[in-house]
Amino acid sequence: MTGFASAQTRTASGELVVELRSVNHRHLELLFKLPDELRALEPQLRERLTSAIKRGKLDVSIRIRLENEAAMRAPEINVELLDALFAQCENGWPDHELGSLAEWMRVPGVLKAAQSDTEKLSAAALACFSKALAELKDARLREGGKTRDVIDERVRSLSKSIEELELQLPSMKAAVIQRIRARLTDVGLEIDAGRFEQELVIQLQRSDVDEEIERLKLHIVELKRLLTSAEPVGRRLDFLLQELNREANTLGSKAQDIRSTNVAVDLKVLLEQIREQIQNLE
Repeated sequence: MTGFASAQTRTASGELVVELRSVNHRHLELLFKLPDELRALEPQLRERLTSAIKRGKLDVSIRIRLENEAAMRAPEINVELLDALFAQCENGWPDHELGSLAEWMRVPGVLKAAQSDTEKLSAAALACFSKALAELKDARLREGGKTRDVIDERVRSLSKSIEELELQLPSMKAAVIQRIRARLTDVGLEIDAGRFEQELVIQLQRSDVDEEIERLKLHIVELKRLLTSAEPVGRRLDFLLQELNREANTLGSKAQDIRSTNVAVDLKVLLEQIREQIQNLE
């Protein structure tokens, strides 16, 4: 979700510069810093951003570098109004003294503050903003591609760990049986077939992780699918990581073999690494 983009263009008012900065954020947060002349554009800019970007904290800055600020801010004389007032005085009050130019300048509306062509300036700002936004989206896509490659590597490690655990399940179950038999022998009790079978069933149920492994595999399939999606998937990946962590925790709690414990720890480390990377995705 991080990225930076800028665009500039020449206008009658001076050079217009648009800068967009994006950093990671759980939701979409937009901050605008606009000149007074372009303040009315904020709703339109906000609409364009929310249509193009779904997640991240974005700072939008638009600046106008004035080339001749003093000249641009000099007052203008409303010549049309002044001519109309002169004409009225000459026609309606022929004997009325027109007075000095300074007095006429004090008539409301004769002097007006210089204004840039707001319509043209707004159009230039929107065009420049569109260029910067396209550049920002490209930057975020490039970063997303690199992040996806890192996550893909971790996902492959997840799948490998689970596959290795599956291969070891038969020997782990055999170890449980041997451990129970050894305990009964150590205490000098004669092994009753019925009692032994009952104890065996209880222990195997406690250590059975087949269901957790199947769920982990299904979640990984969904994880891979989301990583190839063209739609924003950051929040869905967040939820999926929570489910994967839950299964990894259950796997660890059921572990009665060091191999199963080690796999559970490896899974949690990999899932945490994936979670950190997902924060960079939209």
